[in-house]
Amino acid sequence: MQNFYKTNKTHFTNWSQKIITSPKEVAEISRYFHNNIAKQIYDLNTCINCDPLTGLKTNIVLRQDLEEYSNHVIAVLNISNFKEINSFYGVELADQILCSVANILKNYFKDENYLLYRIHGDDFAILWPNCIDRSMFIHKLENFLNYLGKKEILIDGYTYINLTATIGIAFSYDSAKYSMVNAQMALHHAKEYKNPIVIYNRNLPILNTLKNNIQYTEIIYQALKSQEVVPFYQKIEGIQGYHDTKDKEKYEALMRIKDKEGHIIPPGLFLEISKRSSAYSKLSKLMIEKSFAYLSTRKNLTFSVNLALEDMLSSDFSIWFMDRIVHYNLEGRVVVEITEQESIEDFDSVSNFITNIKELGVQIALDDFGSGYSNFSILMQLQIDFLKIDGSLIKNIDKDKNAKIIVETIVRFAKLLKIYTIAEFVSSKEVYDVVKEMGMDYAQGYYISKPLQDINPPKDN
Repeated sequence: MQNFYKTNKTHFTNWSQKIITSPKEVAEISRYFHNNIAKQIYDLNTCINCDPLTGLKTNIVLRQDLEEYSNHVIAVLNISNFKEINSFYGVELADQILCSVANILKNYFKDENYLLYRIHGDDFAILWPNCIDRSMFIHKLENFLNYLGKKEILIDGYTYINLTATIGIAFSYDSAKYSMVNAQMALHHAKEYKNPIVIYNRNLPILNTLKNNIQYTEIIYQALKSQEVVPFYQKIEGIQGYHDTKDKEKYEALMRIKDKEGHIIPPGLFLEISKRSSAYSKLSKLMIEKSFAYLSTRKNLTFSVNLALEDMLSSDFSIWFMDRIVHYNLEGRVVVEITEQESIEDFDSVSNFITNIKELGVQIALDDFGSGYSNFSILMQLQIDFLKIDGSLIKNIDKDKNAKIIVETIVRFAKLLKIYTIAEFVSSKEVYDVVKEMGMDYAQGYYISKPLQDINPPKDN
């Protein structure tokens, strides 16, 4: 037989294949393939119906059972903090924990007419197919959570840990078709509000939250589609007489979006939802593009823009951001605001981002300083130029002595580091006078100016 090497040269090989003609041989081969196919089908059905890790029934079986039993009650159980457990102990020991929980469930519910399932990850389900006493079921689940919390679970031959869990419950009379979904919503509510057990009802606050999330996700994507991200600009006023008269006017660019009816939506209603729906990056880029285009026509202004941690950690965003500054000739006229509320773990990457943009004359403002446990070392590590003191400390500083003491301490520290300070939420003359007296450099708030969609006509000087 003629064959070809990869070089296209030919070579010849001799081989032969036995032709099967015997009925006995044909029958043996047929049986062999039949048995193998049957085994593979059996193994496949086993995987579909039985979770290979825990031996419990699977989510597929659960959905079939929910349709079969019309008078059921279902509880969905989630192990608390399992993501952290997985990260701390590793996948192998985490799997041991899942098996232990499955065995505890089997032993605890072995004498009752309950069906047990592993839905996915660290979610389990307990189904009572023909519920005869709802109160008894709830009481049994409460006792189970107490039992689980006291149970010491051996995970590696010598280490014991304790677990806690959260449960969401739904009855088929609410909706047999959607009882699984309802139980998961009850579980979501339980986790959100730190309750051990929650029973589904149509008045759960989480339902309004989910409805709100869906509504604003739709508004966000519609705004992106129609390019209706609208920058507003709020003035940041110098309040000390020693500022250079040539210092450019300062504004913060604030993101808004416009819905189909033309209503302006403030960021508090959509920003966090955009981060969870993966729309934030697109919103951020469109906001920056529009702000930079506007700023490029007003040579006498300096703008600050807000960047999230995910922006700064993205190399693609970093390249794009610097390209936009150069494209619009904004070197030396942009301030980047980063918030202290975001937990910065990768200091090296954030520091590299800041070093790179500072080469284009960008200054850095640390926003919301004092809102939590402020880390003063951040001021030196991240080359901060401006410190924006959180509005929660500023808004009542004319009446709150403790807030005044804290702010005075921050201002003194900032002056030692030659960092300018900005007071946020300055809403009255009384507050303005206090922050000016204590030596703060800038003020921002409704007393100075509300956010405006258009500042003033373009200037060339």
